[in-house]
Amino acid sequence: MCIFHGRASRSILFVWILMLPFLFTLSVKCRSVKEQSEMKSSQTAFNNGDFVKAIELAGIVINKVNIQSSTKLKGLEVIAYSQTSLGKFDEAERTIQDALKIVNEPASVVVSNQKAGIYFCASWLKRSQRQFPEAIDFSRKALSVAPKDLKIQGEYYLNIGRILFSLGFDVSAIIWLEKAEKILSREKSADAQLLEIYRYLSHTWYSKANTGAALNYSEKLVKLAEKTEYKFKYRQALFESGNHLSAVRQKAKAFDCSKEVWNSPKEIKIHCIAVPF
Repeated sequence: MCIFHGRASRSILFVWILMLPFLFTLSVKCRSVKEQSEMKSSQTAFNNGDFVKAIELAGIVINKVNIQSSTKLKGLEVIAYSQTSLGKFDEAERTIQDALKIVNEPASVVVSNQKAGIYFCASWLKRSQRQFPEAIDFSRKALSVAPKDLKIQGEYYLNIGRILFSLGFDVSAIIWLEKAEKILSREKSADAQLLEIYRYLSHTWYSKANTGAALNYSEKLVKLAEKTEYKFKYRQALFESGNHLSAVRQKAKAFDCSKEVWNSPKEIKIHCIAVPF
């Protein structure tokens, strides 16, 4: 009887030893799925214009032990964009520096589109700070990561167009933005970039007193934004379209565009109106 129990115990122990690698892998996968779910919640908060909540949720993820570098980078990117949107430029600068340390590690295994994304994020921060040479430099770094990648090319043209608009070079901005539109209108999963292109083309044409072209792009912006998960951009598009319509004395349409914004939560409404170009 004792011999039987001894053999049974050894058999159970052997089975457990064989299962350990599987259980470890399963544990890692479960943790990764949870982190991805938490990161998705942070991105959703950002897309809805709740930048404070996006920072909070992303911060929880990136402060976990042994987090994958790709997940941490995504969290840092969301935090930096949120901090920039809130005008917290010093904090965004520190967040970007943390991200760049990961990107520039000699043994870094970060994929090219994520690496380019961090450079574009840094460019957006520098443009918001009106440090335009640095903004252009980071955009060029992003393009150099994968110069033949059409989506990265399109976002590079978009970034340069936004910078030129901020500098007051409206005609040059239109040229670069239209180049971006030509590329990204054919790319899948480029809705976020297309929304920015339509937004800036609307504003550049409005600056040139071409209200017809401005309203055309405003309409394209609102229609596309309504179909996407970018609810903040949709409300922002409605607000800005309302301003353009009001300027050409289409008061009824302007009111219809703006009323959804005014029904938004206070903190989201403020960000919608105040987010810099």
